[in-house]
Amino acid sequence: MSLVGASVYINSTSIGTTTNDEGEFELSVKNGKYDLIASYIGFNTAQFALDTETINQPIIFMLSPKSNMLDEVVVSNRKNKMSAEDRAYFLAQFRNTFLGKTND
Repeated sequence: MSLVGASVYINSTSIGTTTNDEGEFELSVKNGKYDLIASYIGFNTAQFALDTETINQPIIFMLSPKSNMLDEVVVSNRKNKMSAEDRAYFLAQFRNTFLGKTND
């Protein structure tokens, strides 16, 4: 399966592109060594150590689907106000799910 619109870029630069309808991409860079990154929402990011002096064939990225899925969202019409404990719990859930956590 080809991923249309996947991001392909040189790490730590503004050089990049997206894949076309066939999942293909083309980048022009100066000779050197680069970290080439491919990413797509819902898939694990792939990295390739690119050396323009030795590359002699097309680069093919195989992105694997991420295994983490969001929990279901339940919307309800509650007339009573939420308790402080419930609010703290749901705020923590929101932060962890949508903003993420940093491991120290």
